[in-house]
Amino acid sequence: MANSRSVFFLTFLFFSHLAAYSQIVIECPTDAVNIGVQHSSEYKIQAEQSLIGLQIAKNSITPFLPQFTIDFSNSDAIKKYTTDTRSKSFQVGLKQLIFNGGKTILNYQMQQISARQQYEKYENNLKEYSVSVINSYFNYLTTISQLEAQKDLLNNAQEEYKIMKAEFKYGLILESDLLEYEIRIMNHTDNLKKTERQLQSQLRAFKYLLGLTPDVICNISYTDNFDIADEFYLDPYSDFLWNLTDIKNLELKQYKQSLELSKKQLKYQKALYIPSIYFETNFAVSGVHYPLTEPSISLKFNIAFDSNPFLPLNYSNTLGLEDNRVNKIAHSANTTLTAQPTYFANQKLQDLSIVESINNLKLKKQSLSEQLFELIAAHDDCIDSIEIITKSLELYEKKLTVAKEEIAKGEKKRIDYLKDLEDYTSERINLESAKNSLYNSWYQLELLTNIPLGALKDVCKNQK
Repeated sequence: MANSRSVFFLTFLFFSHLAAYSQIVIECPTDAVNIGVQHSSEYKIQAEQSLIGLQIAKNSITPFLPQFTIDFSNSDAIKKYTTDTRSKSFQVGLKQLIFNGGKTILNYQMQQISARQQYEKYENNLKEYSVSVINSYFNYLTTISQLEAQKDLLNNAQEEYKIMKAEFKYGLILESDLLEYEIRIMNHTDNLKKTERQLQSQLRAFKYLLGLTPDVICNISYTDNFDIADEFYLDPYSDFLWNLTDIKNLELKQYKQSLELSKKQLKYQKALYIPSIYFETNFAVSGVHYPLTEPSISLKFNIAFDSNPFLPLNYSNTLGLEDNRVNKIAHSANTTLTAQPTYFANQKLQDLSIVESINNLKLKKQSLSEQLFELIAAHDDCIDSIEIITKSLELYEKKLTVAKEEIAKGEKKRIDYLKDLEDYTSERINLESAKNSLYNSWYQLELLTNIPLGALKDVCKNQK
Protein backbone atom coordinates (compact mmCIF):
# COMPACT_ATOMS: atom_id res chain seq x y z
CA MET A 1 0.00 0.00 0.00
CA ALA A 2 2.80 2.34 0.92
CA ASN A 3 4.64 1.50 -2.32
CA SER A 4 1.55 2.26 -4.42
CA ARG A 5 1.17 5.63 -2.69
CA SER A 6 4.81 6.44 -3.41
CA VAL A 7 4.39 5.53 -7.05
CA PHE A 8 1.24 7.64 -7.26
CA PHE A 9 3.00 10.58 -5.59
CA LEU A 10 6.01 10.39 -7.91
CA THR A 11 3.75 10.10 -10.95
CA PHE A 12 1.77 13.11 -9.76
CA LEU A 13 4.97 15.16 -9.34
CA PHE A 14 6.20 14.09 -12.79
CA PHE A 15 3.04 15.16 -14.59
CA SER A 16 2.79 18.31 -12.48
CA HIS A 17 6.31 19.19 -13.62
CA LEU A 18 5.35 18.57 -17.23
CA ALA A 19 2.25 20.72 -16.85
CA ALA A 20 4.24 23.54 -15.30
CA TYR A 21 6.86 23.25 -18.01
CA SER A 22 4.30 23.35 -20.80
CA GLN A 23 2.78 26.62 -19.54
CA ILE A 24 4.33 29.87 -20.66
CA VAL A 25 3.40 33.25 -19.21
CA ILE A 26 3.67 36.29 -21.48
CA GLU A 27 2.88 39.59 -19.78
CA CYS A 28 4.56 42.09 -22.10
CA PRO A 29 6.08 42.34 -25.61
CA THR A 30 9.58 41.78 -24.24
CA ASP A 31 8.52 38.42 -22.80
CA ALA A 32 7.26 37.33 -26.22
CA VAL A 33 10.46 38.42 -27.98
CA ASN A 34 12.70 36.71 -25.43
CA ILE A 35 10.78 33.44 -25.71
CA GLY A 36 10.86 33.61 -29.51
CA VAL A 37 14.59 34.24 -29.64
CA GLN A 38 15.23 31.54 -27.04
CA HIS A 39 13.38 28.92 -29.10
CA SER A 40 14.67 30.03 -32.50
CA SER A 41 17.51 27.82 -33.69
CA GLU A 42 17.61 29.79 -36.96
CA TYR A 43 18.77 33.02 -35.32
CA LYS A 44 21.11 31.20 -32.96
CA ILE A 45 22.84 29.67 -35.97
CA GLN A 46 22.93 33.04 -37.76
CA ALA A 47 24.42 34.70 -34.69
CA GLU A 48 27.11 32.04 -34.32
CA GLN A 49 27.94 32.12 -38.04
CA SER A 50 28.21 35.91 -38.18
CA LEU A 51 30.33 36.09 -35.01
CA ILE A 52 32.66 33.40 -36.32
CA GLY A 53 32.83 35.30 -39.61
CA LEU A 54 33.91 38.45 -37.75
CA GLN A 55 36.55 36.46 -35.85
CA ILE A 56 37.86 34.86 -39.06
CA ALA A 57 38.05 38.24 -40.79
CA LYS A 58 39.88 39.72 -37.81
CA ASN A 59 42.42 36.87 -37.70
CA SER A 60 43.01 36.68 -41.46
CA ILE A 61 46.54 38.03 -41.13
CA THR A 62 48.34 35.09 -42.73
CA PRO A 63 49.39 37.12 -45.83
CA PHE A 64 51.20 39.58 -43.54
CA LEU A 65 53.21 36.87 -41.76
CA PRO A 66 56.43 35.23 -42.98
CA GLN A 67 56.37 31.77 -44.55
CA PHE A 68 58.73 29.15 -43.20
CA THR A 69 59.99 26.13 -45.07
CA ILE A 70 61.86 23.13 -43.68
CA ASP A 71 63.49 20.65 -45.99
CA PHE A 72 65.47 17.49 -45.26
CA SER A 73 67.04 15.15 -47.77
CA ASN A 74 69.17 12.00 -47.54
CA SER A 75 70.48 10.50 -50.74
CA ASP A 76 72.68 7.38 -51.17
CA ALA A 77 73.51 6.28 -54.70
CA ILE A 78 75.49 3.16 -55.75
CA LYS A 79 76.78 3.32 -59.28
CA LYS A 80 78.54 0.61 -61.24
CA TYR A 81 82.15 1.32 -62.22
CA THR A 82 82.24 4.57 -60.27
CA THR A 83 82.42 5.90 -56.73
CA ASP A 84 79.34 5.66 -54.56
CA THR A 85 77.79 9.01 -53.64
CA ARG A 86 76.18 10.06 -50.46
CA SER A 87 74.67 13.40 -49.51
CA LYS A 88 72.65 14.71 -46.66
CA SER A 89 71.17 18.16 -46.18
CA PHE A 90 68.92 20.09 -43.87
CA GLN A 91 67.48 23.44 -44.92
CA VAL A 92 65.40 26.14 -43.22
CA GLY A 93 63.93 28.95 -45.27
CA LEU A 94 61.97 32.15 -44.70
CA LYS A 95 59.92 34.19 -47.16
CA GLN A 96 58.47 37.58 -46.26
CA LEU A 97 56.35 39.97 -48.28
CA ILE A 98 57.89 43.43 -48.10
CA PHE A 99 55.72 45.48 -50.42
CA ASN A 100 52.84 44.99 -52.85
CA GLY A 101 51.23 48.41 -53.13
CA GLY A 102 48.74 47.81 -50.34
CA LYS A 103 46.97 44.90 -52.06
CA THR A 104 47.23 42.70 -48.98
CA ILE A 105 45.82 45.42 -46.74
CA LEU A 106 43.00 46.11 -49.20
CA ASN A 107 42.11 42.44 -49.32
CA TYR A 108 42.11 42.28 -45.52
CA GLN A 109 39.87 45.36 -45.32
CA MET A 110 37.44 43.86 -47.85
CA GLN A 111 37.16 40.72 -45.72
CA GLN A 112 36.38 42.92 -42.71
CA ILE A 113 33.63 44.76 -44.61
CA SER A 114 32.05 41.53 -45.86
CA ALA A 115 32.05 40.07 -42.33
CA ARG A 116 30.44 43.22 -40.90
CA GLN A 117 27.80 43.08 -43.61
CA GLN A 118 26.89 39.55 -42.64
CA TYR A 119 26.71 40.43 -38.95
CA GLU A 120 24.53 43.49 -39.54
CA LYS A 121 22.30 41.41 -41.81
CA TYR A 122 21.82 39.01 -38.89
CA GLU A 123 21.06 41.92 -36.54
CA ASN A 124 18.50 43.32 -38.96
CA ASN A 125 16.86 39.90 -39.43
CA LEU A 126 16.66 39.47 -35.66
CA LYS A 127 15.11 42.90 -35.17
CA GLU A 128 12.60 42.33 -37.97
CA TYR A 129 11.66 39.05 -36.31
CA SER A 130 11.29 40.78 -32.93
CA VAL A 131 8.98 43.42 -34.43
CA SER A 132 6.88 40.73 -36.13
CA VAL A 133 6.53 38.94 -32.77
CA ILE A 134 5.42 42.19 -31.12
CA ASN A 135 2.92 42.92 -33.90
CA SER A 136 1.49 39.41 -33.58
CA TYR A 137 1.30 39.83 -29.79
CA PHE A 138 -0.66 43.09 -29.97
CA ASN A 139 -2.87 41.82 -32.81
CA TYR A 140 -3.85 38.90 -30.60
CA LEU A 141 -4.63 41.21 -27.67
CA THR A 142 -6.67 43.48 -29.96
CA THR A 143 -8.74 40.51 -31.08
CA ILE A 144 -9.31 39.60 -27.42
CA SER A 145 -10.61 43.13 -26.80
CA GLN A 146 -12.83 42.84 -29.87
CA LEU A 147 -14.19 39.53 -28.57
CA GLU A 148 -14.94 41.04 -25.15
CA ALA A 149 -16.79 43.96 -26.77
CA GLN A 150 -18.83 41.58 -28.90
CA LYS A 151 -19.69 39.45 -25.86
CA ASP A 152 -20.86 42.54 -23.96
CA LEU A 153 -22.99 43.55 -26.93
CA LEU A 154 -24.52 40.09 -27.26
CA ASN A 155 -25.21 39.84 -23.51
CA ASN A 156 -26.93 43.24 -23.49
CA ALA A 157 -28.90 42.33 -26.60
CA GLN A 158 -30.05 39.04 -25.09
CA GLU A 159 -31.19 40.79 -21.91
CA GLU A 160 -33.21 43.25 -23.96
CA TYR A 161 -34.56 40.36 -26.05
CA LYS A 162 -36.00 38.71 -22.93
CA ILE A 163 -37.88 41.92 -22.15
CA MET A 164 -39.07 42.22 -25.77
CA LYS A 165 -40.49 38.70 -25.69
CA ALA A 166 -42.53 39.62 -22.62
CA GLU A 167 -43.66 42.85 -24.26
CA PHE A 168 -44.72 40.95 -27.40
CA LYS A 169 -46.64 38.46 -25.28
CA TYR A 170 -48.73 41.29 -23.89
CA GLY A 171 -49.09 42.97 -27.29
CA LEU A 172 -46.90 45.96 -26.49
CA ILE A 173 -44.62 45.60 -29.57
CA LEU A 174 -45.00 44.38 -33.12
CA GLU A 175 -43.88 40.91 -34.15
CA SER A 176 -41.79 42.42 -36.96
CA ASP A 177 -39.71 44.29 -34.34
CA LEU A 178 -39.17 41.08 -32.39
CA LEU A 179 -38.16 39.16 -35.53
CA GLU A 180 -35.72 41.90 -36.61
CA TYR A 181 -34.20 41.79 -33.14
CA GLU A 182 -33.82 38.00 -33.37
CA ILE A 183 -32.07 38.35 -36.75
CA ARG A 184 -29.63 40.85 -35.30
CA ILE A 185 -28.87 38.58 -32.33
CA MET A 186 -28.21 35.71 -34.73
CA ASN A 187 -25.82 37.90 -36.74
CA HIS A 188 -23.97 38.98 -33.61
CA THR A 189 -23.73 35.36 -32.43
CA ASP A 190 -22.23 34.42 -35.80
CA ASN A 191 -19.76 37.33 -35.63
CA LEU A 192 -18.76 36.25 -32.13
CA LYS A 193 -18.01 32.71 -33.32
CA LYS A 194 -15.96 34.06 -36.23
CA THR A 195 -13.92 36.22 -33.85
CA GLU A 196 -13.34 33.21 -31.57
CA ARG A 197 -12.07 31.19 -34.53
CA GLN A 198 -9.90 34.12 -35.60
CA LEU A 199 -8.48 34.31 -32.08
CA GLN A 200 -7.60 30.61 -32.10
CA SER A 201 -5.97 30.98 -35.51
CA GLN A 202 -3.93 33.96 -34.30
CA LEU A 203 -2.87 32.01 -31.20
CA ARG A 204 -1.63 29.09 -33.31
CA ALA A 205 0.26 31.48 -35.60
CA PHE A 206 1.72 33.27 -32.57
CA LYS A 207 2.93 29.98 -31.05
CA TYR A 208 4.45 28.97 -34.38
CA LEU A 209 6.22 32.33 -34.60
CA LEU A 210 7.68 31.78 -31.12
CA GLY A 211 8.81 28.26 -32.01
CA LEU A 212 6.32 26.65 -29.63
CA THR A 213 4.26 23.52 -30.22
CA PRO A 214 0.44 23.87 -30.41
CA ASP A 215 -0.04 21.94 -27.16
CA VAL A 216 1.93 24.49 -25.10
CA ILE A 217 -0.37 26.57 -22.91
CA CYS A 218 0.29 30.30 -23.29
CA ASN A 219 -1.10 32.66 -20.66
CA ILE A 220 -1.00 35.90 -22.62
CA SER A 221 -1.85 39.17 -20.90
CA TYR A 222 -0.93 42.83 -20.96
CA THR A 223 -1.34 45.58 -18.37
CA ASP A 224 -2.79 48.39 -20.41
CA ASN A 225 -1.56 51.59 -18.78
CA PHE A 226 -2.30 53.60 -21.90
CA ASP A 227 -2.72 57.31 -21.29
CA ILE A 228 -3.22 59.61 -24.25
CA ALA A 229 -1.59 62.39 -22.21
CA ASP A 230 1.72 60.48 -22.42
CA GLU A 231 1.62 60.41 -26.21
CA PHE A 232 2.97 63.17 -28.44
CA TYR A 233 3.18 63.98 -32.13
CA LEU A 234 6.32 62.90 -33.93
CA ASP A 235 6.14 65.38 -36.79
CA PRO A 236 8.35 67.91 -34.92
CA TYR A 237 10.97 65.14 -34.58
CA SER A 238 11.02 64.26 -38.29
CA ASP A 239 14.52 65.63 -38.96
CA PHE A 240 15.88 64.04 -35.78
CA LEU A 241 14.40 60.66 -36.66
CA TRP A 242 15.73 60.87 -40.20
CA ASN A 243 19.23 61.63 -38.91
CA LEU A 244 18.98 58.55 -36.69
CA THR A 245 17.82 56.47 -39.65
CA ASP A 246 20.59 57.77 -41.89
CA ILE A 247 23.25 56.92 -39.30
CA LYS A 248 21.94 53.78 -37.60
CA ASN A 249 19.60 51.94 -39.99
CA LEU A 250 21.03 48.46 -40.47
CA GLU A 251 19.89 48.03 -44.08
CA LEU A 252 21.35 51.41 -45.01
CA LYS A 253 24.62 50.45 -43.35
CA GLN A 254 24.82 47.41 -45.61
CA TYR A 255 24.32 49.58 -48.70
CA LYS A 256 27.02 51.97 -47.50
CA GLN A 257 29.35 49.06 -46.92
CA SER A 258 28.60 47.70 -50.40
CA LEU A 259 29.68 51.04 -51.82
CA GLU A 260 32.82 51.02 -49.67
CA LEU A 261 33.53 47.45 -50.80
CA SER A 262 33.17 48.44 -54.48
CA LYS A 263 35.62 51.30 -54.00
CA LYS A 264 38.11 49.00 -52.31
CA GLN A 265 37.75 46.48 -55.15
CA LEU A 266 38.41 49.20 -57.73
CA LYS A 267 41.45 50.37 -55.79
CA TYR A 268 42.65 46.79 -55.57
CA GLN A 269 42.15 46.38 -59.32
CA LYS A 270 44.32 49.40 -60.03
CA ALA A 271 46.98 48.12 -57.63
CA LEU A 272 47.44 45.00 -59.77
CA TYR A 273 50.06 46.87 -61.82
CA ILE A 274 52.20 47.40 -58.71
CA PRO A 275 54.76 44.63 -58.16
CA SER A 276 55.03 42.45 -55.09
CA ILE A 277 58.47 42.42 -53.49
CA TYR A 278 59.56 39.44 -51.42
CA PHE A 279 62.63 38.75 -49.38
CA GLU A 280 63.76 35.13 -49.06
CA THR A 281 66.58 33.61 -47.07
CA ASN A 282 67.66 30.00 -46.75
CA PHE A 283 70.10 28.43 -44.33
CA ALA A 284 71.33 24.96 -45.30
CA VAL A 285 73.70 22.44 -43.75
CA SER A 286 74.93 19.56 -45.85
CA GLY A 287 77.55 16.80 -45.76
CA VAL A 288 78.19 13.11 -46.23
CA HIS A 289 78.03 11.99 -42.61
CA TYR A 290 76.49 13.31 -39.42
CA PRO A 291 77.07 15.80 -37.97
CA LEU A 292 76.65 17.96 -41.10
CA THR A 293 79.51 20.41 -41.38
CA GLU A 294 78.99 22.35 -44.61
CA PRO A 295 76.79 25.41 -43.96
CA SER A 296 75.55 27.78 -46.65
CA ILE A 297 73.28 30.83 -46.75
CA SER A 298 71.35 32.32 -49.66
CA LEU A 299 69.62 35.68 -49.86
CA LYS A 300 67.05 36.38 -52.53
CA PHE A 301 64.97 39.38 -53.56
CA ASN A 302 62.03 38.61 -55.80
CA ILE A 303 60.10 41.28 -57.70
CA ALA A 304 56.90 39.84 -59.13
CA PHE A 305 54.44 41.54 -61.44
CA ASP A 306 52.33 38.40 -61.15
CA SER A 307 49.03 40.33 -61.04
CA ASN A 308 49.79 42.42 -64.10
CA PRO A 309 47.32 41.26 -66.75
CA PHE A 310 49.56 42.20 -69.68
CA LEU A 311 53.13 41.48 -68.54
CA PRO A 312 53.26 39.12 -65.52
CA LEU A 313 57.04 39.43 -65.14
CA ASN A 314 58.98 37.76 -62.31
CA TYR A 315 62.52 38.93 -61.57
CA SER A 316 64.80 37.61 -58.84
CA ASN A 317 68.29 38.41 -57.60
CA THR A 318 70.03 35.72 -55.53
CA LEU A 319 73.20 35.99 -53.45
CA GLY A 320 74.85 32.84 -52.01
CA LEU A 321 77.27 32.75 -49.05
CA GLU A 322 79.50 29.83 -48.17
CA ASP A 323 82.71 29.61 -46.14
CA ASN A 324 82.38 33.31 -45.25
CA ARG A 325 82.49 34.41 -48.87
CA VAL A 326 80.13 35.09 -51.69
CA ASN A 327 80.07 32.02 -53.85
CA LYS A 328 76.99 32.67 -56.00
CA ILE A 329 75.30 35.59 -57.73
CA ALA A 330 72.29 34.84 -59.89
CA HIS A 331 69.69 36.85 -61.79
CA SER A 332 66.59 35.43 -63.41
CA ALA A 333 63.51 36.74 -65.15
CA ASN A 334 60.52 34.98 -66.68
CA THR A 335 57.07 35.80 -67.92
CA THR A 336 54.12 34.12 -69.52
CA LEU A 337 52.08 36.21 -71.95
CA THR A 338 48.38 35.47 -72.10
CA ALA A 339 45.78 37.25 -74.21
CA GLN A 340 43.29 39.31 -72.19
CA PRO A 341 40.39 40.05 -74.58
CA THR A 342 37.94 40.75 -71.72
CA TYR A 343 40.19 43.02 -69.67
CA PHE A 344 38.72 46.38 -70.67
CA ALA A 345 35.15 45.07 -70.45
CA ASN A 346 35.85 43.83 -66.93
CA GLN A 347 37.29 47.22 -66.05
CA LYS A 348 34.14 48.92 -67.26
CA LEU A 349 32.03 46.52 -65.24
CA GLN A 350 34.09 47.39 -62.17
CA ASP A 351 33.48 51.11 -62.77
CA LEU A 352 29.78 50.48 -63.29
CA SER A 353 29.57 48.52 -60.04
CA ILE A 354 30.52 51.69 -58.13
CA VAL A 355 27.95 53.71 -60.04
CA GLU A 356 25.38 51.02 -59.28
CA SER A 357 26.29 51.00 -55.56
CA ILE A 358 25.96 54.79 -55.40
CA ASN A 359 22.61 54.64 -57.15
CA ASN A 360 21.36 51.82 -54.91
CA LEU A 361 22.37 53.77 -51.82
CA LYS A 362 20.53 56.84 -53.11
CA LEU A 363 17.38 54.84 -53.88
CA LYS A 364 17.50 53.12 -50.49
CA LYS A 365 17.74 56.47 -48.72
CA GLN A 366 14.73 57.74 -50.66
CA SER A 367 12.77 54.59 -49.84
CA LEU A 368 13.62 54.80 -46.13
CA SER A 369 12.79 58.49 -46.06
CA GLU A 370 9.34 57.87 -47.51
CA GLN A 371 8.80 54.94 -45.16
CA LEU A 372 9.84 57.03 -42.16
CA PHE A 373 7.55 59.96 -42.92
CA GLU A 374 4.65 57.59 -43.66
CA LEU A 375 5.16 55.96 -40.25
CA ILE A 376 5.35 59.36 -38.55
CA ALA A 377 2.12 60.45 -40.27
CA ALA A 378 0.41 57.16 -39.35
CA HIS A 379 1.54 57.57 -35.74
CA ASP A 380 0.19 61.11 -35.49
CA ASP A 381 -3.05 60.05 -37.17
CA CYS A 382 -3.45 57.34 -34.53
CA ILE A 383 -3.19 59.93 -31.74
CA ASP A 384 -5.89 62.04 -33.40
CA SER A 385 -8.08 58.97 -33.92
CA ILE A 386 -7.71 57.85 -30.31
CA GLU A 387 -8.66 61.29 -29.00
CA ILE A 388 -11.71 61.49 -31.27
CA ILE A 389 -12.84 57.91 -30.55
CA THR A 390 -12.41 58.43 -26.79
CA LYS A 391 -14.65 61.50 -26.92
CA SER A 392 -17.12 59.62 -29.13
CA LEU A 393 -17.30 56.81 -26.59
CA GLU A 394 -18.11 59.28 -23.84
CA LEU A 395 -20.93 60.67 -25.99
CA TYR A 396 -22.18 57.17 -26.80
CA GLU A 397 -22.28 56.28 -23.12
CA LYS A 398 -24.40 59.37 -22.46
CA LYS A 399 -26.56 58.52 -25.45
CA LEU A 400 -27.13 54.99 -24.14
CA THR A 401 -28.14 56.35 -20.73
CA VAL A 402 -30.62 58.73 -22.36
CA ALA A 403 -31.89 55.95 -24.61
CA LYS A 404 -32.62 53.76 -21.57
CA GLU A 405 -34.75 56.56 -20.13
CA GLU A 406 -36.51 57.04 -23.47
CA ILE A 407 -37.30 53.32 -23.65
CA ALA A 408 -38.79 53.45 -20.16
CA LYS A 409 -41.01 56.32 -21.27
CA GLY A 410 -41.99 54.51 -24.48
CA GLU A 411 -40.32 57.16 -26.65
CA LYS A 412 -37.72 54.82 -28.19
CA LYS A 413 -37.80 51.29 -29.58
CA ARG A 414 -35.48 48.63 -28.24
CA ILE A 415 -34.37 47.82 -31.78
CA ASP A 416 -33.09 51.41 -32.06
CA TYR A 417 -31.37 51.00 -28.71
CA LEU A 418 -29.64 47.90 -30.10
CA LYS A 419 -28.37 49.97 -33.02
CA ASP A 420 -26.88 52.41 -30.51
CA LEU A 421 -25.24 49.48 -28.70
CA GLU A 422 -23.79 48.27 -32.01
CA ASP A 423 -22.33 51.70 -32.77
CA TYR A 424 -20.87 51.87 -29.26
CA THR A 425 -19.30 48.41 -29.64
CA SER A 426 -17.89 49.35 -33.03
CA GLU A 427 -16.23 52.41 -31.49
CA ARG A 428 -14.77 50.28 -28.68
CA ILE A 429 -13.22 47.99 -31.27
CA ASN A 430 -11.96 51.00 -33.26
CA LEU A 431 -10.29 52.35 -30.13
CA GLU A 432 -8.40 49.10 -29.51
CA SER A 433 -7.38 48.93 -33.18
CA ALA A 434 -6.11 52.52 -33.08
CA LYS A 435 -4.10 51.81 -29.91
CA ASN A 436 -2.69 48.67 -31.55
CA SER A 437 -1.69 50.69 -34.64
CA LEU A 438 -0.03 53.27 -32.39
CA TYR A 439 2.01 50.61 -30.57
CA ASN A 440 3.04 49.02 -33.86
CA SER A 441 4.09 52.37 -35.33
CA TRP A 442 6.51 52.88 -32.44
CA TYR A 443 8.11 49.49 -32.92
CA GLN A 444 8.31 49.95 -36.70
CA LEU A 445 10.07 53.28 -36.14
CA GLU A 446 12.46 51.61 -33.70
CA LEU A 447 13.25 49.02 -36.35
CA LEU A 448 13.86 51.78 -38.88
CA THR A 449 16.05 53.92 -36.62
CA ASN A 450 17.79 50.92 -35.00
CA ILE A 451 16.90 52.10 -31.51
CA PRO A 452 16.44 49.41 -28.81
CA LEU A 453 12.85 48.21 -28.75
CA GLY A 454 10.76 50.28 -26.36
CA ALA A 455 13.31 53.11 -26.05
CA LEU A 456 12.44 55.50 -28.89
CA LYS A 457 9.84 57.47 -26.94
CA ASP A 458 12.40 58.31 -24.25
CA VAL A 459 15.01 59.12 -26.91
CA CYS A 460 12.64 61.63 -28.51
CA LYS A 461 11.68 63.17 -25.16
CA ASN A 462 15.36 63.72 -24.36
CA GLN A 463 15.66 65.89 -27.46
CA LYS A 464 13.39 68.56 -25.96
